[in-house]
Amino acid sequence: MGKNGLTPFDVWDRAQVGPKVDVKLYDFKILPDLIARKVKEHDIKIDNDSLLPEDNSLADDIYMAGYEVLLENGIYFLETGRIVKLSEYELKQGLSDAPRSIIVGEGKDAVEVVRKRVGESKKPVVASGAFATPVSQDIFVKAFQSYAQEEVVQFSGQGTLNRIDGRDVIPGSPYEIKAARLEGILSRRACLLAGRPGMGLRAPTSPITVGGRLAAEDELKPSDIHLLSQLCELKIDSTALAAIADYLERGDTIQVEAMPIMGGLTGTVEQATVLDVAAHLATFAFFSGALHYDGTIHVRWGVTSSRETKQVMGHASTAVDRNTDLITESILYTMAGPSTEMCFIELAAQAVVDTASGRE
Repeated sequence: MGKNGLTPFDVWDRAQVGPKVDVKLYDFKILPDLIARKVKEHDIKIDNDSLLPEDNSLADDIYMAGYEVLLENGIYFLETGRIVKLSEYELKQGLSDAPRSIIVGEGKDAVEVVRKRVGESKKPVVASGAFATPVSQDIFVKAFQSYAQEEVVQFSGQGTLNRIDGRDVIPGSPYEIKAARLEGILSRRACLLAGRPGMGLRAPTSPITVGGRLAAEDELKPSDIHLLSQLCELKIDSTALAAIADYLERGDTIQVEAMPIMGGLTGTVEQATVLDVAAHLATFAFFSGALHYDGTIHVRWGVTSSRETKQVMGHASTAVDRNTDLITESILYTMAGPSTEMCFIELAAQAVVDTASGRE
């Protein structure tokens, strides 16, 4: 995959000279005030009973508010404490250059993720797995195989190795490097046992540092989903930039997750929705993402499956779908534990909202 939007070198250079702002002022004043102002300017009101926009004009207003927030705010670079901004031309170019389809995996196990519009009968791609969940080394292969062998699953995210050989995986330690490589090795073994050797992986989940992420590349392929994260809210750090630079050099498919907090700096559903749209667009304008991984988190419950977070994600997804050709996916954090009826209901509810709001 090629780059779209600003390169990591552009972002780094601008992070050395952009406006310097105290992070607390940014978090508690600058960004929330801007979002609140855009909600008011566009007269955005989301009905308490609605999980999706009731009319197209509301979706379009939400999109424009998020677009303007990103354009006027930019993103915050943690190490230098400076704001990185881009021009409207650069923002539009980053969105227009983003891919309309991607191939995940290889051979007979490859799946094409294609643009899907609200209302289309085309089924979305199904991704599964114990993604980012701690999984013991001794059951890692069997656990991942249990997902990979399900026919409905088209690509998968493995669990996280947080202990190796009885030792904690500490960021920056030799165990992080070992875990980063072993995650890929064991995941490939699980796919082979499941009869799907070419299945695409979403990784890495075990390493955190730049060194760990680069070590994971030894076991990954360009057609895998190479994941990194925006930081809350609308922030980036040097670890992400370095990873992007390496991924682009290798021609990897980049996915950027963002998990805005509902009820935090953005206290209302409307404000959180506008922030979520801005985070979607930042993936393609600042991070060279091929697809966006969305998961608004409830500040109290720590889940994406609450009614308020579903409202945010449903409205934001519809707004982005109506106004762009970007590829998006959602993250799901449930309140209930595995294999409970409530967990299944939470899963089903979010799948319905995601599919109806145009996620791929």
